[in-house]
Amino acid sequence: MAVCNGAGGHAGSTNPFAMIAEIRQFFDKTVILAGNLSHGKDVATAEITGADMAYMGTRFLATVEANIADDYQDMMINSSASDILYTPKISGVNASFMRQSVVDIGIDPTDLTPKSKVDFGDELELGNQNLSEKKAWQDIWSTFCQPRRCQKRL
Repeated sequence: MAVCNGAGGHAGSTNPFAMIAEIRQFFDKTVILAGNLSHGKDVATAEITGADMAYMGTRFLATVEANIADDYQDMMINSSASDILYTPKISGVNASFMRQSVVDIGIDPTDLTPKSKVDFGDELELGNQNLSEKKAWQDIWSTFCQPRRCQKRL
């Protein structure tokens, strides 16, 4: 699975079109493209550019079936690309997070000094003892829906 820029959570930094073209130079097996895909046109584009399949996740978070907090859905739908922080601060690996969720748990978005080590089991050790009740991926939210592509389903 090729995870490109624009993906929610742990993400890459490479443009999806450039990534697929580069992967296809040395890899002839199934390629699944993920990251910033939320519409049928995106799936078609992924296939046209050389991916065998496309993986969408964010699009489905705006549905009534999604078991996520209403605040998370609202923030995701009302955010824009400029509200995304791409930082290794939370786990030591670059990931995309919605700025407001980072601010809401007490992290200064202007000081995103990376952790000194990568430890996925230690994602809460952010240098602030008051964060012990907060959980990465539960309270620090990633992803957003592109404008006019996601609407809350009632």
